[in-house]
Amino acid sequence: MKRALWMLISAWLLFLLLPGRLASAGGPVTPFPSTATATPPLTGTPSAPSPTFSPTATAFPLTYALVNVPDRGTLHMRSRPELQSRIVGALAAQQKNIPLTGRTVGTMPRLWYEVRRSGGGTGWISSYYVVEYVPADAFCRDERVRPLIETLANAIKSLDGKTFASLISPMHGVTVRLTARGTPYNFLELYARYLFWSTYPIPWGKVGMGGKPLTGSFKSVVTPRLQEVFGASYQLYCNDASVLRGISSPWPAEYQNLNFYTVFKPETQSGAADWRAWLVGIDYVQQKPYLYALIHYQP
Repeated sequence: MKRALWMLISAWLLFLLLPGRLASAGGPVTPFPSTATATPPLTGTPSAPSPTFSPTATAFPLTYALVNVPDRGTLHMRSRPELQSRIVGALAAQQKNIPLTGRTVGTMPRLWYEVRRSGGGTGWISSYYVVEYVPADAFCRDERVRPLIETLANAIKSLDGKTFASLISPMHGVTVRLTARGTPYNFLELYARYLFWSTYPIPWGKVGMGGKPLTGSFKSVVTPRLQEVFGASYQLYCNDASVLRGISSPWPAEYQNLNFYTVFKPETQSGAADWRAWLVGIDYVQQKPYLYALIHYQP
Protein backbone atom coordinates (compact mmCIF):
# COMPACT_ATOMS: atom_id res chain seq x y z
CA MET A 1 0.00 0.00 0.00
CA LYS A 2 2.79 2.44 0.95
CA ARG A 3 4.73 1.54 -2.19
CA ALA A 4 1.68 2.17 -4.37
CA LEU A 5 1.07 5.52 -2.69
CA TRP A 6 4.69 6.60 -3.21
CA MET A 7 4.55 5.55 -6.90
CA LEU A 8 1.42 7.66 -7.32
CA ILE A 9 3.08 10.70 -5.68
CA SER A 10 6.22 10.27 -7.79
CA ALA A 11 4.23 10.02 -11.01
CA TRP A 12 2.33 13.19 -10.13
CA LEU A 13 5.60 15.00 -9.38
CA LEU A 14 7.06 13.96 -12.73
CA PHE A 15 4.03 15.33 -14.56
CA LEU A 16 4.22 18.63 -12.69
CA LEU A 17 7.94 19.11 -13.31
CA LEU A 18 7.94 18.92 -17.10
CA PRO A 19 10.04 21.82 -18.51
CA GLY A 20 8.02 24.67 -19.95
CA ARG A 21 5.16 24.30 -17.45
CA LEU A 22 5.12 27.84 -16.03
CA ALA A 23 2.00 27.31 -13.96
CA SER A 24 2.22 30.30 -11.64
CA ALA A 25 3.31 32.93 -14.16
CA GLY A 26 1.04 35.95 -14.24
CA GLY A 27 1.55 36.90 -17.86
CA PRO A 28 4.12 36.72 -20.63
CA VAL A 29 7.33 38.69 -20.33
CA THR A 30 9.17 40.17 -23.28
CA PRO A 31 11.32 38.39 -24.19
CA PHE A 32 10.05 35.17 -22.62
CA PRO A 33 12.67 33.38 -20.50
CA SER A 34 14.82 31.10 -22.63
CA THR A 35 14.74 28.50 -19.85
CA ALA A 36 11.29 27.98 -18.41
CA THR A 37 10.70 27.42 -14.71
CA ALA A 38 8.43 24.50 -13.92
CA THR A 39 6.19 25.49 -11.01
CA PRO A 40 3.92 22.75 -9.61
CA PRO A 41 0.32 23.97 -9.20
CA LEU A 42 -1.51 23.51 -5.92
CA THR A 43 -5.02 22.27 -5.42
CA GLY A 44 -5.26 24.10 -2.12
CA THR A 45 -3.46 26.53 0.11
CA PRO A 46 -0.22 25.11 1.61
CA SER A 47 0.06 24.80 5.33
CA ALA A 48 1.79 27.67 7.12
CA PRO A 49 5.54 27.08 7.48
CA SER A 50 6.99 26.75 10.97
CA PRO A 51 10.74 27.48 10.68
CA THR A 52 12.93 26.74 13.68
CA PHE A 53 15.34 29.66 13.31
CA SER A 54 15.59 32.74 15.55
CA PRO A 55 12.82 35.38 15.29
CA THR A 56 15.19 38.32 15.85
CA ALA A 57 14.48 40.77 13.01
CA THR A 58 16.18 43.74 11.37
CA ALA A 59 13.71 46.53 10.62
CA PHE A 60 13.47 47.81 7.04
CA PRO A 61 10.81 49.69 5.06
CA LEU A 62 8.46 47.42 3.14
CA THR A 63 8.68 47.99 -0.62
CA TYR A 64 8.30 45.63 -3.57
CA ALA A 65 10.45 44.74 -6.57
CA LEU A 66 10.40 42.46 -9.61
CA VAL A 67 12.22 39.16 -10.04
CA ASN A 68 12.27 36.45 -12.72
CA VAL A 69 12.01 38.96 -15.57
CA PRO A 70 14.87 38.44 -18.07
CA ASP A 71 17.47 41.19 -18.30
CA ARG A 72 16.25 44.00 -20.61
CA GLY A 73 12.80 42.41 -20.71
CA THR A 74 9.45 43.74 -19.51
CA LEU A 75 6.58 42.34 -17.48
CA HIS A 76 3.08 42.82 -18.88
CA MET A 77 0.34 44.30 -16.73
CA ARG A 78 -3.14 42.92 -17.31
CA SER A 79 -6.50 44.64 -17.22
CA ARG A 80 -7.85 41.97 -14.87
CA PRO A 81 -6.20 39.44 -12.55
CA GLU A 82 -6.09 36.66 -15.13
CA LEU A 83 -3.60 35.59 -17.77
CA GLN A 84 -6.03 35.88 -20.68
CA SER A 85 -6.99 39.50 -20.04
CA ARG A 86 -5.87 42.51 -22.09
CA ILE A 87 -2.36 43.97 -21.72
CA VAL A 88 -2.56 47.52 -20.39
CA GLY A 89 1.06 48.36 -19.62
CA ALA A 90 4.47 47.00 -18.69
CA LEU A 91 7.09 47.17 -15.96
CA ALA A 92 10.82 47.20 -16.65
CA ALA A 93 12.95 44.19 -15.76
CA GLN A 94 14.00 44.11 -12.10
CA GLN A 95 12.08 47.32 -11.33
CA LYS A 96 12.07 48.44 -7.69
CA ASN A 97 9.44 50.37 -5.75
CA ILE A 98 6.51 48.85 -7.62
CA PRO A 99 3.50 51.10 -6.95
CA LEU A 100 1.07 48.53 -5.56
CA THR A 101 -2.38 49.79 -4.62
CA GLY A 102 -2.80 47.27 -1.80
CA ARG A 103 -5.52 45.28 -3.58
CA THR A 104 -4.92 41.57 -4.16
CA VAL A 105 -6.88 38.69 -5.67
CA GLY A 106 -6.31 35.01 -4.94
CA THR A 107 -4.57 33.10 -2.18
CA MET A 108 -0.91 32.43 -1.51
CA PRO A 109 1.02 31.36 -3.52
CA ARG A 110 -1.28 32.35 -6.41
CA LEU A 111 -1.83 36.04 -5.82
CA TRP A 112 -2.40 38.91 -8.22
CA TYR A 113 -1.37 42.44 -7.23
CA GLU A 114 -3.03 45.60 -8.49
CA VAL A 115 -0.47 48.16 -9.69
CA ARG A 116 -0.78 51.88 -10.44
CA ARG A 117 0.15 52.68 -14.04
CA SER A 118 2.45 55.63 -14.70
CA GLY A 119 0.00 57.14 -17.18
CA GLY A 120 -3.01 56.72 -14.91
CA GLY A 121 -5.26 53.81 -14.13
CA THR A 122 -4.24 50.41 -12.82
CA GLY A 123 -3.19 46.95 -13.99
CA TRP A 124 -2.53 43.53 -12.49
CA ILE A 125 0.65 41.43 -12.14
CA SER A 126 1.29 37.98 -10.69
CA SER A 127 2.99 37.45 -7.35
CA TYR A 128 5.33 35.04 -9.18
CA TYR A 129 7.27 38.13 -10.29
CA VAL A 130 7.05 40.16 -7.07
CA VAL A 131 9.19 40.06 -3.93
CA GLU A 132 9.49 42.16 -0.80
CA TYR A 133 12.60 44.22 -1.40
CA VAL A 134 15.26 44.22 1.34
CA PRO A 135 18.34 46.48 0.98
CA ALA A 136 21.62 44.56 0.94
CA ASP A 137 22.98 46.13 4.12
CA ALA A 138 19.77 45.38 6.07
CA PHE A 139 19.81 41.81 4.78
CA CYS A 140 23.37 41.15 5.93
CA ARG A 141 22.45 42.49 9.38
CA ASP A 142 19.37 40.30 9.68
CA GLU A 143 20.20 37.90 12.52
CA ARG A 144 17.58 35.38 11.38
CA VAL A 145 19.23 34.36 8.11
CA ARG A 146 22.32 32.52 9.32
CA PRO A 147 20.27 30.35 11.74
CA LEU A 148 17.95 29.63 8.78
CA ILE A 149 20.94 28.35 6.79
CA GLU A 150 22.09 26.29 9.78
CA THR A 151 18.62 24.73 10.02
CA LEU A 152 18.76 24.06 6.28
CA ALA A 153 22.15 22.36 6.70
CA ASN A 154 20.82 20.12 9.48
CA ALA A 155 17.77 19.18 7.39
CA ILE A 156 20.00 18.26 4.45
CA LYS A 157 22.39 16.20 6.58
CA SER A 158 19.53 14.26 8.20
CA LEU A 159 17.39 14.09 5.02
CA ASP A 160 14.58 15.76 6.97
CA GLY A 161 12.14 16.68 4.22
CA LYS A 162 9.56 18.14 6.58
CA THR A 163 12.00 20.68 8.04
CA PHE A 164 13.44 21.42 4.61
CA ALA A 165 9.95 22.16 3.27
CA SER A 166 9.15 24.39 6.26
CA LEU A 167 12.02 26.73 5.30
CA ILE A 168 10.78 27.24 1.74
CA SER A 169 9.08 30.46 0.67
CA PRO A 170 5.30 30.02 1.03
CA MET A 171 4.91 32.56 -1.78
CA HIS A 172 7.46 31.37 -4.33
CA GLY A 173 8.67 27.93 -3.32
CA VAL A 174 12.35 27.11 -3.91
CA THR A 175 14.03 27.06 -7.32
CA VAL A 176 16.93 24.66 -7.79
CA ARG A 177 19.63 24.90 -10.49
CA LEU A 178 22.85 22.99 -10.97
CA THR A 179 24.40 26.05 -12.66
CA ALA A 180 23.30 29.67 -13.02
CA ARG A 181 22.21 28.93 -16.59
CA GLY A 182 21.00 25.42 -15.94
CA THR A 183 17.37 24.42 -16.18
CA PRO A 184 15.54 25.81 -13.11
CA TYR A 185 12.98 23.69 -11.31
CA ASN A 186 10.63 25.20 -8.78
CA PHE A 187 9.21 23.21 -5.87
CA LEU A 188 6.45 24.40 -3.56
CA GLU A 189 6.30 23.38 0.10
CA LEU A 190 3.75 20.63 -0.53
CA TYR A 191 6.14 18.76 -2.85
CA ALA A 192 9.50 19.75 -1.38
CA ARG A 193 9.13 17.47 1.62
CA TYR A 194 9.49 14.45 -0.71
CA LEU A 195 12.50 15.65 -2.71
CA PHE A 196 15.25 13.88 -0.78
CA TRP A 197 13.58 10.57 -1.70
CA SER A 198 12.22 11.32 -5.17
CA THR A 199 13.58 8.87 -7.75
CA TYR A 200 11.97 10.31 -10.86
CA PRO A 201 14.45 11.56 -13.49
CA ILE A 202 14.63 15.31 -14.15
CA PRO A 203 16.59 16.90 -17.04
CA TRP A 204 18.82 19.48 -15.29
CA GLY A 205 20.41 20.93 -18.43
CA LYS A 206 24.07 21.18 -19.32
CA VAL A 207 26.38 20.73 -16.36
CA GLY A 208 30.15 20.70 -16.00
CA MET A 209 33.09 21.88 -18.08
CA GLY A 210 32.04 19.85 -21.11
CA GLY A 211 28.50 21.16 -20.97
CA LYS A 212 26.95 17.69 -21.15
CA PRO A 213 23.22 17.38 -20.41
CA LEU A 214 22.51 15.72 -17.08
CA THR A 215 19.33 13.82 -16.25
CA GLY A 216 18.65 12.21 -12.91
CA SER A 217 16.46 12.25 -9.85
CA PHE A 218 16.69 14.89 -7.13
CA LYS A 219 17.81 12.09 -4.80
CA SER A 220 20.68 10.98 -7.04
CA VAL A 221 21.76 14.33 -8.51
CA VAL A 222 20.95 17.14 -6.10
CA THR A 223 20.93 15.53 -2.65
CA PRO A 224 24.59 14.35 -2.77
CA ARG A 225 25.71 17.80 -3.97
CA LEU A 226 23.80 19.45 -1.13
CA GLN A 227 25.25 17.09 1.46
CA GLU A 228 28.79 17.56 0.15
CA VAL A 229 28.68 21.28 0.98
CA PHE A 230 26.22 21.58 3.88
CA GLY A 231 27.70 18.53 5.57
CA ALA A 232 31.19 20.05 5.51
CA SER A 233 32.88 22.89 7.39
CA TYR A 234 31.52 25.57 5.09
CA GLN A 235 32.10 29.32 4.97
CA LEU A 236 29.36 31.95 4.56
CA TYR A 237 29.59 35.14 2.49
CA CYS A 238 26.71 37.63 2.42
CA ASN A 239 25.82 38.92 -1.07
CA ASP A 240 29.34 38.01 -2.18
CA ALA A 241 30.20 35.27 -4.67
CA SER A 242 33.75 36.46 -5.42
CA VAL A 243 35.10 33.30 -3.78
CA LEU A 244 33.84 31.35 -6.81
CA ARG A 245 37.00 31.84 -8.79
CA GLY A 246 36.74 31.84 -12.56
CA ILE A 247 32.93 32.13 -12.63
CA SER A 248 31.50 35.35 -14.00
CA SER A 249 28.10 36.65 -12.84
CA PRO A 250 27.17 33.63 -10.69
CA TRP A 251 24.05 35.29 -9.27
CA PRO A 252 21.48 35.36 -12.13
CA ALA A 253 20.51 38.78 -13.47
CA GLU A 254 16.81 38.07 -12.99
CA TYR A 255 17.49 37.68 -9.25
CA GLN A 256 19.26 41.00 -8.74
CA ASN A 257 16.51 42.26 -6.40
CA LEU A 258 17.06 39.25 -4.13
CA ASN A 259 19.78 38.77 -1.55
CA PHE A 260 21.85 35.63 -1.13
CA TYR A 261 24.54 33.88 0.85
CA THR A 262 27.37 31.90 -0.68
CA VAL A 263 27.78 28.63 1.20
CA PHE A 264 31.34 27.65 0.32
CA LYS A 265 33.26 24.44 0.95
CA PRO A 266 36.97 25.33 0.52
CA GLU A 267 39.60 23.30 -1.31
CA THR A 268 41.07 20.40 0.63
CA GLN A 269 44.51 21.81 -0.21
CA SER A 270 45.89 24.66 -2.27
CA GLY A 271 45.46 24.04 -5.99
CA ALA A 272 43.24 21.00 -5.54
CA ALA A 273 40.35 22.71 -7.38
CA ASP A 274 37.85 20.63 -5.44
CA TRP A 275 35.88 23.45 -3.84
CA ARG A 276 32.09 23.33 -4.00
CA ALA A 277 29.41 25.94 -3.30
CA TRP A 278 25.72 26.66 -3.21
CA LEU A 279 24.28 30.15 -3.56
CA VAL A 280 21.26 30.39 -1.25
CA GLY A 281 18.72 33.01 -2.32
CA ILE A 282 16.45 34.41 0.38
CA ASP A 283 12.86 35.54 -0.07
CA TYR A 284 10.94 37.65 2.45
CA VAL A 285 7.25 36.98 3.03
CA GLN A 286 5.58 39.38 5.43
CA GLN A 287 9.13 40.51 6.31
CA LYS A 288 10.27 37.04 7.37
CA PRO A 289 13.13 35.26 5.52
CA TYR A 290 12.59 32.01 3.66
CA LEU A 291 14.51 29.88 1.19
CA TYR A 292 13.98 31.04 -2.42
CA ALA A 293 16.78 29.57 -4.58
CA LEU A 294 19.61 27.03 -4.49
CA ILE A 295 22.27 27.26 -7.23
CA HIS A 296 25.19 24.83 -7.31
CA TYR A 297 28.78 25.59 -8.38
CA GLN A 298 32.02 23.68 -8.71
CA PRO A 299 35.21 24.18 -10.77
